[in-house]
Amino acid sequence: MRRRILILLALCVLGAVVAGYVALAGDLPPSDALITRSSPDATKIYDRNGRLLYEILDPRAGRRTRVPLTQLPPQLTQAVIAVEDASFYQNPGIDIVGIARAAIQNLRAGQIVAGGSTITQQLAREVLLSKEERESRSLARKAREAILAVR
Repeated sequence: MRRRILILLALCVLGAVVAGYVALAGDLPPSDALITRSSPDATKIYDRNGRLLYEILDPRAGRRTRVPLTQLPPQLTQAVIAVEDASFYQNPGIDIVGIARAAIQNLRAGQIVAGGSTITQQLAREVLLSKEERESRSLARKAREAILAVR
């Protein structure tokens, strides 16, 4: 009898997890959207002779110069990783310890003071989520960006 109750309880928990995942991940973009998405370039207006008259910059992106990662100094890459996501090479896209640390800091402060996002989560949020969702500070958004990061 006790075993049946435990099995039933485990099935209920599993069902709740699956239902939560489906609710959160149902309308997320596919993970390969990162590969197919291009960053916005400036709009350039030329005269009939091909001379550049005006350049309209994306207000969110500004002027961009594409540089391959191999051309960046390794110290820059190491510094970004050290500051933003020290476990970058070890984590699967999310850092459970970092998220737990941020949750404890937020509970102690009574407000959101830390996020615990990895570089992968930040990329997923900035590139794959809508502007409205990016700007929201909710557990649902955090869970959705974590799902994308793991994908």
